[in-house]
Amino acid sequence: MEETKQRELASQQFIRQELFQNKQSEVRKYQELITGERGFGALCKYEAIVTLVGSIPGALGLFLRRYFFRYLFKEVGKGLILGRNVVVRHGDKIRLGTKVVIDDYGFVDARGAGDEGLSIGDGVLIGRGATIQSKFGPITIGEHTSIGSHSVVCAMGEIIIGQSVLIAGGCSISGGMYHTEGTDLPIVEQGIYTRGPVSIGDGSWLGMGVIVLDGVTIGKGCVIAAGAVVTRDLPDYAVAAGVPAKVKRLRVSSTSGIAMKRGI
Repeated sequence: MEETKQRELASQQFIRQELFQNKQSEVRKYQELITGERGFGALCKYEAIVTLVGSIPGALGLFLRRYFFRYLFKEVGKGLILGRNVVVRHGDKIRLGTKVVIDDYGFVDARGAGDEGLSIGDGVLIGRGATIQSKFGPITIGEHTSIGSHSVVCAMGEIIIGQSVLIAGGCSISGGMYHTEGTDLPIVEQGIYTRGPVSIGDGSWLGMGVIVLDGVTIGKGCVIAAGAVVTRDLPDYAVAAGVPAKVKRLRVSSTSGIAMKRGI
């Protein structure tokens, strides 16, 4: 893996600072957590939409959420499908393409995404109970990507997921590392840093329970075996497995062989 420059992440950017150290009212802390916007207008709009239509079951709930939840996002394409009890935070930084699907209990939070925001492309499927959260830095998810149930995509830096990526259930993709050098302070108080963005190339497949760590670049068309922990960069078309993940071979066959087997 190429050397990348270590970058410190300011502690005031993280919600812990706002909730536990700043001397603000409880209402203001809640606003900072949920919408980030000052004034009661945005908060009242959020509370009304979530309370009235967020948990309605069946086709009626899908219809009402498609219409009303669009007011919580910065941009929304056509054909949005939102399951029950989807949580949206700092939606003014979130862009959704066309035909995006977020299943029940999905969690999408753009608090730390900055001006670049959190972008979810056309035809993306986010599974039941999955988390897409920016604590620090933008997140980009390319078109036709699928993120499995209960997977976690958590940016402490930047995360870039390409097009047509398959991410199975229970995966964890997260940047950022805590300093551990000192022994006089708890680790949680020693600061956070990142060694660069996390990037997953177009057409890759992450099996069940894969973990991708800070600063890692996975090339296009890679296959990562279930349970692998990716700690270093992987080249295009690598097949990798293990803890830590190691390249077992490279995919070299074309799709013409598949077409022949199918009789195409």
